[in-house]
Formats: sequence, structure tokens, C-alpha cells
Amino acid sequence: MEIGENCKITGAFIMKITDGAKICIGDKTTMGGVSIICGEGRKVSVGDDCMFSVGINLRTTDSHGIYDQKTKNRINPAKDIVVGDKVWVGMNCMIMKGSAISNGSVVGAGAFVSKPIETPNVLIAGNPAIILKEGVVWERELLG
Repeated sequence: MEIGENCKITGAFIMKITDGAKICIGDKTTMGGVSIICGEGRKVSVGDDCMFSVGINLRTTDSHGIYDQKTKNRINPAKDIVVGDKVWVGMNCMIMKGSAISNGSVVGAGAFVSKPIETPNVLIAGNPAIILKEGVVWERELLG
């Protein structure tokens, strides 16, 4: 686990160290209440100056295998999660394996992110999360 400078983090991290899993959190990132489950040799990467609210879950793995009955092949492999720089994640979001959130983006409260969002500076929300608006910027200053 790597945590950058000047971070403020509250939450729970479950990481299976024996399989090479890794959690990296950039400088000046704040997390108000986050649960991160990182396993199966995968990685969670969170950039610099991100702001995570409360009730947020990040999972690189489903923790249990699901298999095709005929072929016996696993159909739910673990995948990395990548959150860019200066991303604001609203309360009660789920960021699932294989997700990526580009720099400068905002994730609306309650969103379920399950795929890469490659466009920077977007507002995403919903279940599944989709881009609602492009060309957004945000700031940390409290307004009220």
C-alpha cells in the first residue's frame, strides 16, 4: 500500500498481500468513508487531489468465482481500478473492477461505475454510470 503526502483517509482496506495486490493513493487525496477490497493480484490506483465522500466502495474482485457451466471457465475475472487526478466521488458510490475515471471528473452520488470512462472533466451518474455532462470543473471550497 502506498499513500501520498497530505492525505486524509477514513475507511477500511482489505488487501490480500500474498497475491501481489496493490493500493496506491496520490498526494492531497481525501476519503471520508471508503471501503477498498483489492485482491487477486490486481491494483487500485487513485490519483492526486481526489475527494471521496462517505459510503464509497471500490472492488477489484467479486471475491468468489462464477463459472460457465459447460466450459468450466471463469467468467468474472478480477480487474484493476484506475481513478485519475482531481476526481470527486459523491457519497454511496460503487466503483467496480475494470473501472477507470478520467482526470477532473465528478461521480454523482449513488453511481455504479463498472467500465472505463475515458473522457476527462465529465459528470457521470446513474446505474450504470453514464456521462451526463462534459467540460466540467470542480473545487474543494465549501459553499454553505
